Amino acid sequence: MKVAVVGAGIVGRLITTSLLKRGCKVSLFDKASSFPERNNSASLTAAGMLAPFCELEYGTKEITKWGLRSLELWPKIIKELGSNIYFQQKGSLVICHPQDLNEFSYLQREVDRHGYRECYKVVDQKVINELEPCLAPRFNKGLFFPHEGQISPDDIFDAFNENILPHINTNFRTCVKKIENRTLFIDRGKEEFDLVFDCRGWEGKQDWKSLRGVRGEVIRLQCHSQLLNRPVRIMHPRFPIYLVPRPNNELIIGASSIESDEAGDVSVRSCLELLSAGYSALPELGEARIVEQNAQVRAAFSDHHPRVERNGNCIRVNGLFRHGYLLSPAIVEKALELAFNEDTLCISP
Repeated sequence: MKVAVVGAGIVGRLITTSLLKRGCKVSLFDKASSFPERNNSASLTAAGMLAPFCELEYGTKEITKWGLRSLELWPKIIKELGSNIYFQQKGSLVICHPQDLNEFSYLQREVDRHGYRECYKVVDQKVINELEPCLAPRFNKGLFFPHEGQISPDDIFDAFNENILPHINTNFRTCVKKIENRTLFIDRGKEEFDLVFDCRGWEGKQDWKSLRGVRGEVIRLQCHSQLLNRPVRIMHPRFPIYLVPRPNNELIIGASSIESDEAGDVSVRSCLELLSAGYSALPELGEARIVEQNAQVRAAFSDHHPRVERNGNCIRVNGLFRHGYLLSPAIVEKALELAFNEDTLCISP
């Protein structure tokens, strides 16, 4: 079967990997390069958090269920990609300053309301000290979600480029102007396929009238030592943030969700808010070095639910919002089910 995948973000790459396993002849299209600059890729700007319970602040029980399914699938995907990929599942810790206890309590109530009370522990300063010694002096209460984790987007792209790209037809730096059923209209003319997967994210907005752009911004730091052992979410009424530790003493600060489809560099306000919020929780960050500041527009629908729909021989996947790595394995599973089961017309959470 001759199949086109349009969009080489995390969803497009995982779909390509699965199609190759099925024996399909795959052509991958993207307007960027095989390893684009972060500001040209929402999938590379992401921190790669796998936090289905913490994300109940922004999502629903259905998204949590899909996130849990993805957590089951990620180890298998990593094995299929056949390379060293940083994948950590040491849980995540949620904390807040005393004046922000209302935000902390709101997340706890949402988790309880959706039936996941057994999936976290309320921890005191002693346990926080065991989990994250650098945080304990300033925080005496937290929520610990032991099943959550993170994955490195850079490693996913590297592994895909090394182990999958040589076996498919690549069309990078190629603009797909229009998709009509099984036909792609590109710069050099048009090409037809047996099946097309449209995974363009925000670039596919002309085919999703209700799609909106949500700007996300992250800052990468190089620290002098390892300050944290796992992702930490800091609750705040205006700018809740996460701190995500990576190998080699790197740390990512992010979580901004700005209602804007404007791309470009990180704003002064976001930079100040992210850094000041991180510094207030972890003063040791004052000695860190800023390595990168990146911003990207993520595609979302009003209910924050992704969409997987089939129209003829074209399967469209979009609207993963801030949940790209959390949801993509489960979304890809649904997209393939839709592609190879023509009795199903639409899948949406």
